[in-house]
Amino acid sequence: MSSGLLVAEMTTAHFIYIPGVFILGTVIGYVLGGKAAESNRKDAAQRDLRREARRARRDHGGTPL
Repeated sequence: MSSGLLVAEMTTAHFIYIPGVFILGTVIGYVLGGKAAESNRKDAAQRDLRREARRARRDHGGTPL
Protein backbone atom coordinates (compact mmCIF):
# COMPACT_ATOMS: atom_id res chain seq x y z
CA MET A 1 0.00 0.00 0.00
CA SER A 2 1.44 3.37 -1.06
CA SER A 3 1.33 6.49 1.10
CA GLY A 4 0.53 8.65 -1.91
CA LEU A 5 3.87 10.48 -2.00
CA LEU A 6 5.74 10.59 -5.26
CA VAL A 7 9.49 10.37 -4.74
CA ALA A 8 11.55 11.27 -7.78
CA GLU A 9 15.00 9.89 -8.14
CA MET A 10 17.86 12.37 -8.13
CA THR A 11 19.59 12.77 -11.44
CA THR A 12 23.29 13.19 -12.11
CA ALA A 13 22.64 16.88 -12.73
CA HIS A 14 21.55 17.20 -9.09
CA PHE A 15 24.90 15.87 -7.87
CA ILE A 16 26.76 18.29 -10.13
CA TYR A 17 24.57 21.37 -9.64
CA ILE A 18 24.38 21.45 -5.82
CA PRO A 19 28.14 21.21 -5.13
CA GLY A 20 28.80 23.58 -8.04
CA VAL A 21 26.54 26.24 -6.55
CA PHE A 22 28.10 25.69 -3.13
CA ILE A 23 31.65 26.09 -4.50
CA LEU A 24 30.65 29.14 -6.55
CA GLY A 25 29.11 30.78 -3.46
CA THR A 26 32.22 30.02 -1.43
CA VAL A 27 34.52 31.56 -4.05
CA ILE A 28 32.35 34.68 -4.42
CA GLY A 29 32.22 35.09 -0.63
CA TYR A 30 35.98 34.69 -0.36
CA VAL A 31 36.63 37.32 -3.03
CA LEU A 32 34.14 39.84 -1.64
CA GLY A 33 35.37 39.24 1.91
CA GLY A 34 38.96 39.84 0.84
CA LYS A 35 38.02 43.11 -0.84
CA ALA A 36 36.14 44.26 2.26
CA ALA A 37 39.07 43.38 4.53
CA GLU A 38 41.52 45.25 2.29
CA SER A 39 39.26 48.31 2.24
CA ASN A 40 38.99 48.15 6.03
CA ARG A 41 42.79 47.99 6.39
CA LYS A 42 43.24 51.04 4.13
CA ASP A 43 40.61 53.01 6.07
CA ALA A 44 42.28 52.12 9.37
CA ALA A 45 45.69 53.22 8.05
CA GLN A 46 44.29 56.56 6.89
CA ARG A 47 42.55 57.03 10.24
CA ASP A 48 45.82 56.33 12.07
CA LEU A 49 47.70 58.84 9.91
CA ARG A 50 45.12 61.55 10.60
CA ARG A 51 45.20 60.75 14.32
CA GLU A 52 48.99 61.01 14.42
CA ALA A 53 48.92 64.30 12.51
CA ARG A 54 46.41 65.75 15.00
CA ARG A 55 48.56 64.61 17.91
CA ALA A 56 51.68 66.11 16.38
CA ARG A 57 49.94 69.45 15.83
CA ARG A 58 48.51 69.43 19.34
CA ASP A 59 51.74 68.41 21.07
CA HIS A 60 54.01 70.76 19.12
CA GLY A 61 51.68 73.72 18.83
CA GLY A 62 51.59 73.59 15.04
CA THR A 63 48.96 75.33 12.97
CA PRO A 64 46.01 73.24 11.79
CA LEU A 65 45.88 72.34 8.12
